[in-house]
Amino acid sequence: MHQSHPDGVRFNITIARRSRGNDMGQLGTKSLFAILLGLASLAALGDQTLPPDVARFVQRRDLCDHFRGEEPYDAERREFLNKSMREFCIGTDAELATLKRKYKDKSDVMAKLAEYEAAIEPR
Repeated sequence: MHQSHPDGVRFNITIARRSRGNDMGQLGTKSLFAILLGLASLAALGDQTLPPDVARFVQRRDLCDHFRGEEPYDAERREFLNKSMREFCIGTDAELATLKRKYKDKSDVMAKLAEYEAAIEPR
């Protein structure tokens, strides 16, 4: 299915279905990541005033927060969520602190960074 973003950006949405006897496996996981990355990229397009390093942080942290909020309803799902959180969450506490120091005089950037919790990683 093709969709258009209000700014005229065209993107594809792939919907994976699970049917009897057909396990989505790796294809489903890769499709999910592709969809989430695409949606996060579109969200980043909406706020083009952010410096590139902040936009990259926002994209990564939004994916992190998405997986943090998901329910690990079985062992396979728990493993997938843990892997995703390791990939997208580790290091974001320090990165957020660094960006806040770097852009302390930029109120628009600080407003965006203030949307994120300062400490989400286990200590």
